[in-house]
Amino acid sequence: MKVTTVILVASVYFTHVSLGQGAFPTKPSEAPVEAVRPLVDPPGKDDPSASKAAATPPTVADPSAKPNPAVNATSTAPTLVSSRQSATPEHVIDSGDSLTKVSAQAYGRAGYWRVLKLHNDCDPAKLKIGQVIKTPDLQWLLEEEGIVPLLKDAADSMMEGRKLFMEVEDAMSADGLSAPDDAMKAKIAEAQKLITKSRNLFANKREGVSGLPNSTLLQLRTAGELMGKVAKGSRVKTNATQVHERFGNAITYGVLWAREGFK
Repeated sequence: MKVTTVILVASVYFTHVSLGQGAFPTKPSEAPVEAVRPLVDPPGKDDPSASKAAATPPTVADPSAKPNPAVNATSTAPTLVSSRQSATPEHVIDSGDSLTKVSAQAYGRAGYWRVLKLHNDCDPAKLKIGQVIKTPDLQWLLEEEGIVPLLKDAADSMMEGRKLFMEVEDAMSADGLSAPDDAMKAKIAEAQKLITKSRNLFANKREGVSGLPNSTLLQLRTAGELMGKVAKGSRVKTNATQVHERFGNAITYGVLWAREGFK
């Protein structure tokens, strides 16, 4: 999504709103459990750089680094503050940037733009040059929003399934394959099992949880189904891209559910 002209921003914003991309349900846990259309960031969908798989992960400060001698030695600030700061690197919006492009740079895939939209409370159609976008580490975000440790087992399974699937994508790209080989298919199957495990764990009743995260469950189910299509060699790039759209949506809806008090 270009941010250099007022006319273009107005046009994209109209498209964004008309497609219903501007807001989530007030209560994600009450969203209907049915098939939904893929969620795509209209401003960045035509940006070829946004869909590239390869990207440099966020740089996290070395926790073993020596403290600055200029800092008061008697300071009692908790170590957690430093950890949180190091886990939330920032991206400064430049001409031609979109949240999909920022997502690709921060997380290796463009599909996590909704995570950025929610975390920064920003409008993808109204980004401005010089605007600062925080790109939190996904695991850190799940902890910060209270999903971990309450639902650590579910979150860990989801993130591990995502990791395995990305390893297959990277291997296919490195080998120049248009479809996964048998070893890759086996790894995708393992990723699907982890996603199913995550769904079951998210759906388990436990203390502190009074309602099911239906929207997150739907997104994870669809992510698993799309993985199966990739394993079969069906529209590999398109379906792989949608897997990460679903992961991004699952995390975003999960955060909203947590903010509601897991109701």
